[in-house]
Amino acid sequence: LSFLSMLNLYESFGLWRPSEDLRVAHAHQELSKFRRQRMIEQLGGGQTWTARFIAEHAALFAHLTIVHLWFLSPSLAYRFAQMIESHAFHTYDAFLEQNESALKSMPLSSISDADTSTPYSNLFEMFSNFKDDNSIHSMRLAEAYYPSV
Repeated sequence: LSFLSMLNLYESFGLWRPSEDLRVAHAHQELSKFRRQRMIEQLGGGQTWTARFIAEHAALFAHLTIVHLWFLSPSLAYRFAQMIESHAFHTYDAFLEQNESALKSMPLSSISDADTSTPYSNLFEMFSNFKDDNSIHSMRLAEAYYPSV
């Protein structure tokens, strides 16, 4: 959402006309994050006040940091977001490695089909998809911070 907000701001002020491909890539990334968040919530993530508080404030911090970095340099904002996505990829990778057998034995019965765009047969497949999404997002963000914006 941070990037779409800043792209809209720059376009509104006539500072920059982003390509349609860039807007589509950011919109896809936001939809992917939305779906992941819904699935994690349906699995019980965020049930405690503390977990929700930390997650909401971390997201707010990341959003505000990206917006502030954008004003300094859009490339810095892209680099910061790329680092977050890369960290998420490595976190999912370690989680999957440590819990592979348990996750493969857990079905997805508590997740509604409306929230999954890909049919998963178990939690391992779902979290593997999350990891792959983070890898793709990280690569796209890395590509975005090299060109002059």
